[in-house]
Amino acid sequence: GINAEYGKQWYQRRVREAVVSTQSTGSTVEGDTTNSVLKVTSPIGDATLTCRVIGHNTYEYPVELELNDLVLTPATETRAFTSTEVTLTCAYASTTISDGSFSWYMNNEVCRDCSDPVETPKSSKLTITVEESKAGRWGCNFTKAKNNKVMKSNTVALTEVQSTGEQTPNSVWDVAGESSTVQCVVPYGLSQSDLTSISWTLNGNPVSNDGTSFISPYEVVTFVVPALKYEDESATGYISFLHTEKVVGRLQCAAVYTTGETIRPDGSELNMIKLTANVSSVTVAPSSGAYVAFNSRAQSKPDTSYTMEDGTAALASATEESITDGVEYQEVILFTSDSDSVTSYADLARKALTYTYSIDLVQITGTVYVIGETAVESPQWTSLGDRIKLTCYLTASDVSTVVVMWQMRSGTQWIDVPSDGYTSLLSDINSDYVMSAILVIDSTVTGDITDFRALVTLAEFQERSESITVKGVSAVVSDLSSAFEKASVTFGATVVGPNKPTALLVHTESGTEVSATVEEEGEDSYTLSYVKDNLVTTDTGDYYFTITFSASLELTTDSTSLKVLSQCQPPTTPPNTELSKEEINGSDNYNQVVACITNQDGAIEYVFLDSSKTSIMCDTSTGTYVSTDLSPCLKTIANSV
Repeated sequence: GINAEYGKQWYQRRVREAVVSTQSTGSTVEGDTTNSVLKVTSPIGDATLTCRVIGHNTYEYPVELELNDLVLTPATETRAFTSTEVTLTCAYASTTISDGSFSWYMNNEVCRDCSDPVETPKSSKLTITVEESKAGRWGCNFTKAKNNKVMKSNTVALTEVQSTGEQTPNSVWDVAGESSTVQCVVPYGLSQSDLTSISWTLNGNPVSNDGTSFISPYEVVTFVVPALKYEDESATGYISFLHTEKVVGRLQCAAVYTTGETIRPDGSELNMIKLTANVSSVTVAPSSGAYVAFNSRAQSKPDTSYTMEDGTAALASATEESITDGVEYQEVILFTSDSDSVTSYADLARKALTYTYSIDLVQITGTVYVIGETAVESPQWTSLGDRIKLTCYLTASDVSTVVVMWQMRSGTQWIDVPSDGYTSLLSDINSDYVMSAILVIDSTVTGDITDFRALVTLAEFQERSESITVKGVSAVVSDLSSAFEKASVTFGATVVGPNKPTALLVHTESGTEVSATVEEEGEDSYTLSYVKDNLVTTDTGDYYFTITFSASLELTTDSTSLKVLSQCQPPTTPPNTELSKEEINGSDNYNQVVACITNQDGAIEYVFLDSSKTSIMCDTSTGTYVSTDLSPCLKTIANSV
């Protein structure tokens, strides 16, 4: 133990001088001991320090001070591109130079393949080419020759930075008018290289800082290029744009550094989702459809849908072809009309139906025009020898594409209408795209009382009209029997025609006309009648009907003859006779016949006086008898014995 009243002093043995220090003295509770603490500030080299204790005796306690001011620079992390040369310097900071040697370590292991360092007694410089195997924590040691003691420097990290970046997304698809953004991330915060700029090109055409790019001398596309965003180890550039047909192709960013490096990551393919049709409208007919080819461009095969108003849309074919960063997909759709058939000319007009075709984000709407619909009016009535016009109404887009051939039924076959006696005409198209095909039958014959139809060719379409039935009006006049003066006679006829007609009964000889009564018997069937009373001989002659169905349809019947007969005055009845009238077969004349009377009891018999004179004939054309002699009857007298 050392008594506290005695002094203590620190000094360097070599120079035997006191050391400027901060000194404190204290005691411990146990053992009554004291200690002395020396804090050395700003040492300049190695030294041997001695603590001298003066009491009853003097004691010296030497302490060796070794100064480690070995410093590795740069002192902070070094981040550098691959293949960049980086120099690390290991040196003493003090002026004291000790004998010894430097050595280099990476990740606490001696570097045995380090290039020859450049050394001086006080420093060692090591040049490293940055690569994956040289990335890690570096440090240096100095081994003193006098005592083999090793001084260790601080350690620093050497980080390899790849000369690469990332541009995302690499595939950019959207519909016209939509906005997209591409970003470019590149290294930043390097020790020996500063990022100068990030620039953009579209298909090799530069995008200026204000976002303008000339894709041709006179065509400009516009981008939005905001300021770069910096983080500790990366910088990000952004570019935004609206999708149009002009903004298509390869978008490329490039990062330039002060040391000359240029980083171009994998670029981005810009594409616009596109849908087109080979036609904007199509034309169909009732029995024929039309094909439309729809072409789409997308990142992958799109989902499609297709519909048609009052019709059917069916897939006819599909093809797929790979393109840069996407596909071209084509579907051919067959559109057909399901609309109801037109039965009336008043309802006939070219139909304009709507179709839609859609892919994921795009839809096309178009028009399907329906032509070739026909309407006819049947039956058509005529009379033999008359001129008749048959009309087929049809819809068409252009009269120049319309060809019409007429056919007629012959038995069970359809044959082409001959040219002789028939004329085919076409009208112009009206505002509803309706036109007329007309067949004129110059003079109707019996063979024309049949069915007709029109074969209509409109460009590539062919349609067939409904049949037009040609019917002939007819009349059968009732036969007349002879009639006597002052009697009544009924003129009659049975008529077939399209509607209830009016009729006149005409007397040929006198030219007089009277209206006949018309009664409907059934569909298209009528009866004509006229009752003529109180006949006189001048009523004798030929009679016929003129029948009017419409202004353009009339019929004159065959004639029937009326003979008005004259009655003979009844003759004087001879005695004992009875007079009776007897018709003569096949003749308008008649006989007056006498017969002998018979008494009631039969007791008396009568006989003709002249049996050759039992009848006389009345000539009805004159109303006189050919002979007036009639025999009387006489009683028969019985012989007496």
